[in-house]
Amino acid sequence: MTADFYSPLSRFWELALGAALAYRSLHKKLDFEAAYSQILSWVGLGAILISIVALKSTDPFPGALALLPTLGTACLISGQASWLNKRVLASRVLVWFGLISYPLYLWHWPLLSFARIMESETPSTSARLWLIASAVVLAWLTYRFVERPVRTSSGPRARRYVLVMCIIMSLLFATGIAIRKMHGLKFRFHSKMAGDISTLTLGHDRSALKNACGVPDDQVLLFQFCLSRGGKTPRFAMIGDSKAEALFYGIARESGPEMEGILIGSVMPPRHGAPEPDARQRTRNQLAFQTALENPSISVVVLVIALRSTFAIDPATGFVTGDTGTATTNWIEAYSDVIQQLEQQGKRVIFVIDNPTFPDPRSCIEGGLTSSPGLNRILRRRPNARCTISLSEHLEGTGAYRDFVNALGKANPQLTTYDPTPLLCNVDRDTCSITRDGKFLYSYSDHISDYANSLIAKDLLPIIGRLAN
Repeated sequence: MTADFYSPLSRFWELALGAALAYRSLHKKLDFEAAYSQILSWVGLGAILISIVALKSTDPFPGALALLPTLGTACLISGQASWLNKRVLASRVLVWFGLISYPLYLWHWPLLSFARIMESETPSTSARLWLIASAVVLAWLTYRFVERPVRTSSGPRARRYVLVMCIIMSLLFATGIAIRKMHGLKFRFHSKMAGDISTLTLGHDRSALKNACGVPDDQVLLFQFCLSRGGKTPRFAMIGDSKAEALFYGIARESGPEMEGILIGSVMPPRHGAPEPDARQRTRNQLAFQTALENPSISVVVLVIALRSTFAIDPATGFVTGDTGTATTNWIEAYSDVIQQLEQQGKRVIFVIDNPTFPDPRSCIEGGLTSSPGLNRILRRRPNARCTISLSEHLEGTGAYRDFVNALGKANPQLTTYDPTPLLCNVDRDTCSITRDGKFLYSYSDHISDYANSLIAKDLLPIIGRLAN
């Protein structure tokens, strides 16, 4: 979606539409009759207003949805003879904003983005208004002293402008590619991160694992991950989504040769009484659980599935949102179907409770951003308040999910529930943090790191071993 937004290959038609309008205007072919101009103008304005109100940040864009604002703008431009264009859009204020519109587009985004970085959260409304006002001033200065001189120059001066701009653009392009290849200028922020940067990893030893998990070879490509250490007689199967993958690396690393296991994912339990909306997902689910059911050496199945795959959550906090009553009932039935099938075949089941949600660890940076104490009084990044939360806040925010887990345990008395929270939080201090002892517990998004999955593995493996005997 990001590539679609920035790529000219997916948006050439928008540029082509603008070019067609410019061509018709230059060749005086936009002389619509007054009545048609009125209709085109108001239809165009209506389409733009509908786009502003109706389109949401979650909608796939660009794509078919881009037709509404793009064609609306084209209609509005085409209605040159209309009252709306002549009296409103041709007013001196709007024309002035039109002249500085492109430099305004260039200035507003870096200003707002930099403020968001420095505040470690969305800046206040007043701060954003000041930044927008600053962008308007900078846009006018850019138009007056950069854009106009370049556009109106001719002869040797114009050639010099072109040469200088080409050199600057080439240097910026090369610098951008270099920074991209280096994954950023690490020296600028590594020393300011909340923990040891070397622990900000997940799956660093994945190459030691085999792409085999007991699934037929011709079906392996159905799964995002199908991993094992290569042992022929696995004693447990870990089934789930990317949270299962993150935990399995630690389990594989910390377990001895007597405790072989497999990982199958990405999987969700089948929906109770209704088919999966995605046929491919339904096939994955059935094949994963069938593999665990039919392998006699597997005596324990570990279910590791993200909270967000079960309930709607606030993506910033990981806390459950909305009405969960119906969802809780449906998921208890869905999970119970799977658990009971496994238990009927003599398997023991472990349900792993999801970990707390934090910001990306790379946003947990604070302090001055330069080597100058004077400049650092201004260029100083505030700490991200979400990098440490209270345990009680986490428990309250995920209360509906924990109620669901408790109800699932009551419905399935043989189910073992495992909660890694005491390892990831300081219970005595009522805090949960992104680090522990200077090491990162999280790697990216809401996924634990290799440091954390080893901590959990050392605690969980004895439980798996006891149930497997």
